[in-house]
Amino acid sequence: TIPAIPGSISGNPIICSGSNNPYSISAVTGATSYTWTLPSGWTGTSTTNSISSTANSTGGSITVTADNACGSSPIQTFSVTVNTVDTSVNLTGILLTANANGAIYQWIDCNGNTAIPGAVSQSFTPSVNGSYAVVVSENGCTDTSACKVINGVGIFDAFNALSPNCIFPNPTTGLLTLRLRSAQAMDTSASLSTGNKPFGTVQG
Repeated sequence: TIPAIPGSISGNPIICSGSNNPYSISAVTGATSYTWTLPSGWTGTSTTNSISSTANSTGGSITVTADNACGSSPIQTFSVTVNTVDTSVNLTGILLTANANGAIYQWIDCNGNTAIPGAVSQSFTPSVNGSYAVVVSENGCTDTSACKVINGVGIFDAFNALSPNCIFPNPTTGLLTLRLRSAQAMDTSASLSTGNKPFGTVQG
């Protein structure tokens, strides 16, 4: 005879994107194998009464049937919700800002993936050039952003010594004038805007 419908599926109904999660049912009398289906984009296969799965960012239904030579049982279904973390980061000058609001943040140095002491705010301004990312925790889940390369530290410090509207004409393909707040001579490696395009380097 065809096996009876499996009992309830056991496992976490609310999970994090990218997490590994087991699901199982009690063995069904007369079943010789089981057929599992997972939400679109998930990975995992099994012909036993348990399955180990890896979720993507999409929730949905997990189903299972108990099978034997006579056929397959009715389907047992289990709904799963997947929580995601917004790991996008905006870069303005050398200011890094996580787009996730109201989360927990930890900025890290991508060279070694080490936590930066005290860098736990939504925004972070590096003190040295390098590559940085943020670990974001929200909705009970934690994920890490892509690394952002910062190479403007020192350039922006140099511009802090300049008075407002001190670079002219801008844009230009010719000579530029830099007006200092003081007459003190200084060596500056400066980045100058060309419209909305990335900066170019000028020696002053």
